[in-house]
Amino acid sequence: KRTPPPPQRIQTRPSASTLTARIDPLQGHVIEPPRIISPLRVRRTDVLVVGGGPAGLSAALSAKRVASSPSVDNRRALDVTLVESAGYFGGTITKTGMETMGWYRYPGTRECHAGLGREMEKRAERMGFASKWPFNESVCLHPHHFKYVADCLVREAGVRPLLHSRVVEVIMDDGEDCERGKGEEEETDGDDEDDGRFRTIRGVILETPSGREAILAKRIVDTTGDAIVAYLAGAPFRKTHKSEMMGVTTVFGMEGVDKSRFEEHVRQNQATYKDWNTESWEALTTGKEDGIASPYWGKIFEEAAKDGIIDANGYGAITNNMDQTSIDGKQETNTKTNPNHSKEFEQNPPTPQTPQSQSTPNAEVDICGSWSAISPSGVATNLNLVHMKHIDPTDSDDVTRAEMTGRHHVYSAMNALRAKVPGFENATLNSVSAHLGVRDSRYIDSYGNHRLSGWHVTNEGTCHDSIGVFPEFVDGYNILILPTTGRVFEVPLSMMIPKRVDNLILAGRHVDVDPIACAAMRNMMACAVTGQGAGVAAAGSVWGGKK
Repeated sequence: KRTPPPPQRIQTRPSASTLTARIDPLQGHVIEPPRIISPLRVRRTDVLVVGGGPAGLSAALSAKRVASSPSVDNRRALDVTLVESAGYFGGTITKTGMETMGWYRYPGTRECHAGLGREMEKRAERMGFASKWPFNESVCLHPHHFKYVADCLVREAGVRPLLHSRVVEVIMDDGEDCERGKGEEEETDGDDEDDGRFRTIRGVILETPSGREAILAKRIVDTTGDAIVAYLAGAPFRKTHKSEMMGVTTVFGMEGVDKSRFEEHVRQNQATYKDWNTESWEALTTGKEDGIASPYWGKIFEEAAKDGIIDANGYGAITNNMDQTSIDGKQETNTKTNPNHSKEFEQNPPTPQTPQSQSTPNAEVDICGSWSAISPSGVATNLNLVHMKHIDPTDSDDVTRAEMTGRHHVYSAMNALRAKVPGFENATLNSVSAHLGVRDSRYIDSYGNHRLSGWHVTNEGTCHDSIGVFPEFVDGYNILILPTTGRVFEVPLSMMIPKRVDNLILAGRHVDVDPIACAAMRNMMACAVTGQGAGVAAAGSVWGGKK
């Protein structure tokens, strides 16, 4: 006879009466009381990686593998913990639905095939969760299946996973004079005055399903994409004004596509990178990209707007109330060509194309962009078509408006595809990204001011502290350079180490880069390079007792 379970009992939070916030009646401030985290809620680890995207996965895997290497004698294995705010790892691949870590592999491209980024692709291929990109030898990862691929990699490496956990504060030692902070850093602006003192980060505080927890760590790797840990620790950072930031994206998928009919349409109407000609996809190229086949859609949405298929609420500018929008069906060709790559691009790297106005307008929407692989069953998993400009990813109001508006415009884009693209007539919605696709956010100021430059990226730059190489691939700030020349540049460790904070290293798009270098390093495969280097550096510094 089955024993009945114990009856449910009424419970309350033990500290609800003493540790809840209060409103100051005079100032109107909300005051949080001091909190004590029980030792039972304090975890300890050697290397803590915060953020589970391509950079974070690479950092955690590389740190654990170095720590477990047979060549390491008489040293205990290091404990490595990987924290992620979502319920799965994968970052932009799984949250946003971007299925290509590196879509740039046209003939002539040269890259390292031994890195962890490539290993993730190969593992997904072996498991049957990847396919070939239609236009070159790049790999398409299935976003939902990649969650399981990441789980397997984390488990097999022995990394401690912690999901549904968001960093809300850091644990710091008091500042102390540090020899490395004297005489090595250049003068900064008045609002970034450096007092020559460094603070040491000892851990982070998390909000979890269990409540507040803390993790103490000897080294921390920030791979959040927005430099959240560095920001909370007080590390200096920069941020592009949102009137000039690269746009954010809502990615969606459709099913029920007639694949053979669609592929025949593509063969008869092949787009090239010269067709990247709307205002949001304006592209300065070297000229060699213009004739290369591209998965671009632009004119079909212009036609849909003129035909009334996309109504006034589905095309135009986002206003604060998200309902008042306008149509602008007239778009001029803005593709610029620079045929003399060997001289001008090498001697004078391009500068980002920025709007004329420096004011902060309402966010704008462009429905145009690219498609990716179509599965044999007729599923288009990566329709990167809803782009929003003038959004600051670190502003809660901006991202809320963009998330909701992006989903609104997904339906407008679907209406246009059904009406204008053969094979999509009966297609229906399959998925919408769980998180905006972000290209631009905070960037740290590195210790010693080792900012990676566009010149370095476009001139096969080398460095004394190289952690890897990456192709000459630039995609952002209205500049497109495909790495078909076989040129590569070395990626330096020094751009990943922040000022003023010890025991912290960063990897991913928020490292110290100028705009053109950002357009290269934001690529997911480049993020994996920085992640792998950061993980090795963190593990090595713990063993060596070095900062």
